Amino acid sequence: MTIWRDVQEEANQLKHRKQWKPVRILGLDGAYALGWGEKQPGLVAVDLGTGETLALGYVNEYDPQAIHRWLAPLVQQHGISVIVTDDLFSYKVVAEKLQLGHQVCQFHVRRWVGKTLKDLQATVPKEWVWVLEEVHQLLEVLPPDGSRTLYAL
Repeated sequence: MTIWRDVQEEANQLKHRKQWKPVRILGLDGAYALGWGEKQPGLVAVDLGTGETLALGYVNEYDPQAIHRWLAPLVQQHGISVIVTDDLFSYKVVAEKLQLGHQVCQFHVRRWVGKTLKDLQATVPKEWVWVLEEVHQLLEVLPPDGSRTLYAL
């Protein structure tokens, strides 16, 4: 209940802020709280430049139209050019409609690529295992020239 009250207070403070500032990269993530006997969907928007919460909304992240209706005014007001999200398809749809750059967050990329690498361990011929290990290392370190190394592999 304390978390619910804190979220409500933060939402009220966000509504009353007078000064809107430019936000280049926005992080979006769904949040679900139990209330009224069931899970209530919410969407949190964070300025990834400052780490400040920009907006909170009662939005189901699985509904592209709802995300679009909620996000479009924020994009216009703040000049947002890129969103960083989890790997739900609905975010990709909205990014395309709003002509935004879209990046999947590192956590989700690492999770899915890591799972795929693990699955491939059992099927790849032994002489190719080094490639999987190299990709795993690139994912861990994220070196500046990692894209070139991946292309070369």
